[in-house]
Amino acid sequence: MKLSAKTQLCCLIGHPVSHSLSPTMHNAAFEALGLDICYLAFDVPPASLSLAMEGLRALGAIGMSVTIPHKQSVRNFIDELDGDALLVGAVNCLAKRGPGWVGYNTDVRGFLVALEEVLETSISGMSAVVLGAGGAARAVAVSLGRAGASRVSVINRAGERAKLLVDGLQPHLEGTTFQAFAWDQAECGDALATADLLINATPLGMSAVAGSEAWTESLLTFQKLALTRLPAHTVFYDLIYAPERTPFMELALASGHSAHNGLGMLLHQGAESFRLWTRRDAPISIMRAAMASDGTS
Repeated sequence: MKLSAKTQLCCLIGHPVSHSLSPTMHNAAFEALGLDICYLAFDVPPASLSLAMEGLRALGAIGMSVTIPHKQSVRNFIDELDGDALLVGAVNCLAKRGPGWVGYNTDVRGFLVALEEVLETSISGMSAVVLGAGGAARAVAVSLGRAGASRVSVINRAGERAKLLVDGLQPHLEGTTFQAFAWDQAECGDALATADLLINATPLGMSAVAGSEAWTESLLTFQKLALTRLPAHTVFYDLIYAPERTPFMELALASGHSAHNGLGMLLHQGAESFRLWTRRDAPISIMRAAMASDGTS
């Protein structure tokens, strides 16, 4: 990629970001379409978010991806929110519009496209269990409801956060029944017993190395759930994509279930973000190939 004095900036902010494949796929896309834009990843701890946003605005960045832990707090620095971002209550994409920032949530569409790609069928009528109650989990729950899932059960270690999530979504997605449970709640087992889909929207297992303390702790936390009650056909989907085979996926495969990581979601939410930044369709095949050839994938 050739940089110039006119090169425009897009970036990722989060904490951590060293595992991210977003720079790989976006820079490949910009280069393929001959766009004078570069994409960088910035590790921004929560205490530095305000300073980072002020700096990126001053530098004239034209687009931004937002990941853990800033998807909700970044709303305080945005001039306008798109409809999905308002409904989800979280932002994962910012685009420059005039002098200000508009916040979007491309996770909603990105998750649905990625999931239906691996399922090779519609989600309509399915029962899903979502682990977590943060910004990513909210986007997944909205996506499932829009796609016609019959029931979405949200399980979170803090049960009150799960309840806040489902109470906020139920009036907007009346065709889907939403339920909330604490991680250690006995009734979780009933939701798991009828689950067609089990989705990990927590950070558990992110960047964990097999055999490490973090890996073991992730396995033990997931095993506190009544996973033995899952039907044989339940599909596991982990929003995490690094490592390529996550602790969550390891549990799935050990019990004979099919499992997928979040690389597809990263790709498709990124493609939607690319369109918002450039007003051009994303070269998805090039982005997919770039991620596949990256040694960290």
